[in-house]
Amino acid sequence: MAEPGWLRHAIQVGVFELRRSVRAIWRDKARFGLMALGLVFPSLILVGFTVLFAEAIRGAGTISLPEQVSGMVALFWLFGVFIVAQRVASARPRIDAEPLMLTTVPSRTAAGGLLVAETL
Repeated sequence: MAEPGWLRHAIQVGVFELRRSVRAIWRDKARFGLMALGLVFPSLILVGFTVLFAEAIRGAGTISLPEQVSGMVALFWLFGVFIVAQRVASARPRIDAEPLMLTTVPSRTAAGGLLVAETL
């Protein structure tokens, strides 16, 4: 049986793991720069297109999409979920300080925490 409040504990473990990962990335300046470039460049393109086509977006109204387009969006979303799941499985096959972690929290909480950390 799961401990009461395991979801809250999993979020706390995930935030802790995220902080640890951010510190590790911050120490490696080249990796940090490449990750920042990978986030900033697409964001600037998105903002530029939004500003450029703001009037056309406002005047578009509602659009009914064909079923093929809806299916394509669903497949794109599923592909993103697959990539994230593969990243979680390959980047973190084992938790850091496994004996300590598994003696302090149940395995469900530890697994949920790793999932939260990778999602963040």
